[in-house]
Amino acid sequence: PRMFAVDNGLAFGDLMSNRGYEWRSLVLERYPRDTVERLRNLTQEDLVKQLSVVAQYRIDGGRLLPETPTECLEPADGVRREGNIVQFGLTEKEIRGIYERLQDLLKLVDGGKVEVF
Repeated sequence: PRMFAVDNGLAFGDLMSNRGYEWRSLVLERYPRDTVERLRNLTQEDLVKQLSVVAQYRIDGGRLLPETPTECLEPADGVRREGNIVQFGLTEKEIRGIYERLQDLLKLVDGGKVEVF
């Protein structure tokens, strides 16, 4: 198995990277059929629900204590703070970008541009 980590500020923003732009389009030649079908069933609302708050903490005595994520405090910001609550997640723009990339991938699959196995 392989794992990739993407800096969303670079992936979805207009920031320049010293690594160039080739990495922005990570397209494989083949995709597992079950993975494609799981992706096909995702809605934009699913992505919002799972990605808008990926971690939440409560500040207590100068320490960050993990909490179960609650509703997103501010969808336009990736890092949010309200009182003693801190949230980390993707912005609504970043989530929309992921959904658009997902739709582009499905068009490639449906158009036979990439193999499904």
